[in-house]
Amino acid sequence: MIEYPTTAAETFGASTASDASSKAGTAGTPGTPGTSGVPADADRIDAARVHIHHIAYSPQTLASAPAAFTVLDNTDNSRPDWYEYWPIRRHLLARPLIGDHYYGFLSPKFEAKTGHSADRFIDAVTRQSPRSDVIFCSPQPEVGALFQNVYYGSEATNPGSLDLYAAILDAPPWRLDIRSLVNDERDTIYSNYFVARPAFWRAWFEITEAIFAIAEDPAHPLSAALNARTGYGGGVMRKVFLIEGLASALVARRGFRAVSIPIRRYAGNLNIFSAFREDAAACNVLKGAYKDAGDDRYLQRFNERASRTIETFKRRTTPQTAPIEPHPAMEIKQTPAHDKFNDTILQLLLQHRPRKVVEVGCMRGTLAAKYFETHPDVDWTGVDIDEDNVAIARDVCGTAILADIEKLDDARFQAFGAADAWVFGDVLEHLRDPWSVLRRVRNQLSDQGVVIACIPNSQHWSFQVRVNAGLMQYQDDGLFDRTHLRFFSRMTMIEMFQSTGYALQAVIARNLAFPGQEKYLPHIRALAQASGADPDQAERDALAFQFVLVGRKG
Repeated sequence: MIEYPTTAAETFGASTASDASSKAGTAGTPGTPGTSGVPADADRIDAARVHIHHIAYSPQTLASAPAAFTVLDNTDNSRPDWYEYWPIRRHLLARPLIGDHYYGFLSPKFEAKTGHSADRFIDAVTRQSPRSDVIFCSPQPEVGALFQNVYYGSEATNPGSLDLYAAILDAPPWRLDIRSLVNDERDTIYSNYFVARPAFWRAWFEITEAIFAIAEDPAHPLSAALNARTGYGGGVMRKVFLIEGLASALVARRGFRAVSIPIRRYAGNLNIFSAFREDAAACNVLKGAYKDAGDDRYLQRFNERASRTIETFKRRTTPQTAPIEPHPAMEIKQTPAHDKFNDTILQLLLQHRPRKVVEVGCMRGTLAAKYFETHPDVDWTGVDIDEDNVAIARDVCGTAILADIEKLDDARFQAFGAADAWVFGDVLEHLRDPWSVLRRVRNQLSDQGVVIACIPNSQHWSFQVRVNAGLMQYQDDGLFDRTHLRFFSRMTMIEMFQSTGYALQAVIARNLAFPGQEKYLPHIRALAQASGADPDQAERDALAFQFVLVGRKG
């Protein structure tokens, strides 16, 4: 497992500028705010004053709530466009916060992204000084290091967002001046991965409610821009990232005393810059030196090194595809790399408990890393067509192979042995002949082995709407990914598995709620009725963004 240094000073020696300051929000001596040092027993936070909530947004995340955390039930998911801000907002509006206590609202993915179990994280919090205002654990140290602050990271992936965020946060009454803000590891906080005193939450909530009011007012000149979708996670809106970056700006600009608890391991959090850890550590030190010494030369050197690193990253990861649909004879690069894992596939693996797994399209091994947490003895082979992905996956999977699964000869295919599970996470739609691959895989399954595949649904309402409007334009990812060679509905997915010799054990819909879908569903029902199809089934199928299928030998 790859480890990231607890501090940049571990990599570059103890004489860095990060050692120098003990002011609020920056590093200092052990036991003072702004450090990960441990105070004396008499100067620690009382565990009875720590209230951490587990945000549950589905039956699965509700059932997985740690006993040490309090459940914050968001299973009704009435405003999915606001993500985790919605349940936090409801809680803060309904319940008073006690002045000397600490409160946190954590994602169900907290342990996977930080390596801290609930008990371990509470223990880490209670080891800090009660003079601390904010205690955080940032899951993406490289990403935070390579950008001046989290909002510059947003700008890199969604151009125009920085101007929008500055128009709100740099203006009166907030005046947070995010354009000139420099965050290093001591005050870079991602999302809501923190616990804090009520004073911090009140400052945070005052601004987030102003953002909420702008986004909810269609007449406001910034409302449409805040509600614009990004390319992340199926179209997360800009307003979500504005709120998720706010804690970093408040700690740095308002003098709150912050303590960083380092991640314990990568777990499921292998991120897109994990191959650039040395560059990231250097960038972090340069930002820290600038903040401590006020010397612009450090900031200039940071910008130079960060720019070189990001350009190198782009060259390695930009897909080499034409802007139009490729000719069948062209070699097609896969969808741009990411480090997310499919939680439905993970749950199915945890149910079946395979001891030997072959994952086709393993990316950087994120799913394997998560499964290894509870099944460290698994024999996991990852297969991917991207050399950079495989280079990283080799540090995670037991074996990682650079190969096109469709081009392997019989001898190499048989070398996989009899696996208990073959996993295809959004892969089959990229293959020239997925039927042939499934037939070959059937011969490489143990007697009780399963094939688990996630496939995008071309019957999704958004797909139907765009085809109806004549807007079937290819994109870099999503349902219209330009590297998709095959398109399936639920019925044709089932047909593909059955025709290749599988008995289906499960067909699971993965529904992603998008604002506005309600206005299209009555028309989809009417079209089904006009075609003599079941309108109820048509509506259910239109709501599924993907289907996950589980098949055994028939």
